[in-house]
Amino acid sequence: MIRIYPYNRRFLLRGDIMPSKKLHDSVHHKLSPKAFALSIGIVFAICIFILAIMASFDWGNTMLLEIQSVYIGYKPGIIGGIIGAVWAFIDGLITGYLIAVIYNKFS
Repeated sequence: MIRIYPYNRRFLLRGDIMPSKKLHDSVHHKLSPKAFALSIGIVFAICIFILAIMASFDWGNTMLLEIQSVYIGYKPGIIGGIIGAVWAFIDGLITGYLIAVIYNKFS
């Protein structure tokens, strides 16, 4: 049986050496730009696709029209949602990467 002991928001298995408080405080937490960019891109793409599906049922048309002025080919329905999701994924990749790089620069 493995027991897990909480330590400072981390979980250590029994037998592991607990890191010293001094060592833990000196560690700088950085974001991975690649992972952060992918996660933001995926979230943006899912949201834009769902908005296109909702707009095909006359929900969120005003928001879709605003986004449609930026994303070429984006319209209500599945095909328009896929086109908008591709645009949003690219937009999210760029935005997520820039946010992570700027965060790492100032942290």
